[in-house]
Amino acid sequence: MVISLIIGIVSARFLGPNNYGLVNRFLPYISLANSICTFGLQSIIIKRIAQDSSEENIAAVVGSTMLFRLVLSFISIIVINIYALYIAKQEDMSLLVISVLQSISLIFNVYEILTYYFHARLQSKYIAISTVITSVVIGCWKVILLITKASVVWFAFSTTLQSLVQLIFNYRFFKKQFSHPLVYQGKLLKEMLGDSYHLLLASMGIAIYGQVDKIMIGNMAGNELLGIYSAAYAIATMWYFVPQAIANSLRSRIFEESDDESAFSNNVRVLFLIITILGICAGIGFGVIPQFLIGLLYGEQYLGGTRALMILGWVGVFANIGTVRSIWLVGKGLQRFSKYFTLMGALLNIILNYFLIQKYGINGAAVSTVVSQACVQLVFPLFFADTRQVVFEYLRCPTALRRLVSLVRVMKR
Repeated sequence: MVISLIIGIVSARFLGPNNYGLVNRFLPYISLANSICTFGLQSIIIKRIAQDSSEENIAAVVGSTMLFRLVLSFISIIVINIYALYIAKQEDMSLLVISVLQSISLIFNVYEILTYYFHARLQSKYIAISTVITSVVIGCWKVILLITKASVVWFAFSTTLQSLVQLIFNYRFFKKQFSHPLVYQGKLLKEMLGDSYHLLLASMGIAIYGQVDKIMIGNMAGNELLGIYSAAYAIATMWYFVPQAIANSLRSRIFEESDDESAFSNNVRVLFLIITILGICAGIGFGVIPQFLIGLLYGEQYLGGTRALMILGWVGVFANIGTVRSIWLVGKGLQRFSKYFTLMGALLNIILNYFLIQKYGINGAAVSTVVSQACVQLVFPLFFADTRQVVFEYLRCPTALRRLVSLVRVMKR
């Protein structure tokens, strides 16, 4: 993360807000497409492998979902670039080249299926190793681009190169410990899709209300403000790998104890508490020194994003609460409700962005993002009798402080 952050900052300084906005113009669409290609299968894959670790089951689960994802990736690439062609004709044809180079990453993002396998087997070290190697490779690649003062197009290609390198190393680690040939089982895939389509709609909603701000800024305010906003957003989210790593590490343990109501609730509350403490600390930090952070990291040309960073600093509290809430829903078999929360959040975010961007620019987009995230995680679940409990579990998370302290003491020993 440090390597990626440093190289990303130097690249943003070199490109300037306008070109940095160009590089980020179609990334929100690719992120949305990636959510569709994932099809909400992450928790389903992890749960199935955690519950049945036989080689036959793993080969069928991984093989079936990888083939399915590849098909969706090719379709998504075609759709994205048809739209990119339409936009490029109106603005700049280089946008089409950038879109093509970046969208190919969807094919290589199939490596994510392998990361779910490692999470299910509690072998996240392989993900960490491949990620570090990938960061070093991409860092060297961007250094070469900076030295040679390469075109913005080559910076856009970095997205695809990163996914390719990640796939190569993830697959190598996977094959070292799993020699059974992968197989496709249509019946199994159909069962998994039946369990996951609720999560697909949910992940699409998350992608929409997580990316619509950038999409609407690009279309309503231009590439320069998009570049400034993207820089502020990058700083605000640079710490997310910490709560995500904690949640991924505990996910399988929580699922294994999902049949024990007391243990399940206690584990979820502990995770809620950890996420909240981290989020509050981050929000305070970004609120105290936002101008210093942007000036130090991205330079004076990006200082227009200072207020946006102060606001976006609080998104992490709610966004990471959503990760834990998703674990609770899957453990309870209530994942079908996720689609309602996130689709309502997406609609709310679009409406708020439409009005607030016009009046307050990127600061309005930041407010829209925070409000939408808060409603999705802690307000909309209250609308349904079956899911109100997850909000109550969150409100009770301070009661898990003693358990958290005990866990920390055990870890120290």
